[in-house]
Amino acid sequence: MLAKEPRSLRHCNLLFPMFKLCVHTGTEALDFLFCHGNWMGRVEVDPPRLIVLDLRLAGEDGFFVLGEIRSLDKTDMLTLISVVIFTDSQASSDITRSYRCGANSYIIKPLSFPDFETAIKTVGQYWMMHNRTSY
Repeated sequence: MLAKEPRSLRHCNLLFPMFKLCVHTGTEALDFLFCHGNWMGRVEVDPPRLIVLDLRLAGEDGFFVLGEIRSLDKTDMLTLISVVIFTDSQASSDITRSYRCGANSYIIKPLSFPDFETAIKTVGQYWMMHNRTSY
């Protein structure tokens, strides 16, 4: 899960432990995905099954991260990973741009914790338990 707020990351890990890695910035996300920086020694044999991405990340924003993933050669395994935008933006321009950039889903973060909890559980259950991938 890629989110700007540490609180969101903590809640996601507590509510849905299938989210294995949480980073705070777009740069950290790209480093992990492309095995750079602190992740240079990571082996790319087990790519994430899902990327939950906030548009408002520090450093490189979510649009940039999404663009980097979707601009890869179609034979690259990372292009097969589902990307769910999970953000507080309700702007129709952000929603449209996200889908045009290759997002698989766009979810507006609920404001209340109970609704946030329900949204995270629903996202996790659908994408991690019910959705089928080709890898």
